[in-house]
Amino acid sequence: MKCIYINDNNKKCNAYSQKGKDYCFRHDPTKREESRLASSKGGSNRALQGFYGNPVKLETPEDVKIFLSKVISGVWSEGIPVQVGSSMGFLTRCWLDAYEVSDVEKRLNEVEIKIESYLRKSTKS
Repeated sequence: MKCIYINDNNKKCNAYSQKGKDYCFRHDPTKREESRLASSKGGSNRALQGFYGNPVKLETPEDVKIFLSKVISGVWSEGIPVQVGSSMGFLTRCWLDAYEVSDVEKRLNEVEIKIESYLRKSTKS
């Protein structure tokens, strides 16, 4: 069942109501304080947004290794939030995967060129 709350614009709430109730959690008149606290907690997660270092240029896996070393140290001893460290770890893993694919493609292209060159030379003989 849908929530029966109707807002100031005469639009009905589209959320499902709580089990055995007419209202969703957000519009339940008996849960106003809980709803307010939930909104407050949700907004506090934005506190993780910020700057935790200088811009970093990642061009080689060695750069990634140095960067991750700094991130780990920052989480361990400098107060960088664990969530920030985790996201940096995930993003650098993505970077390394992309680097690896790019590197493999580059090497395959080089091998193709060498094979084509070899075949051209062998057909001329």
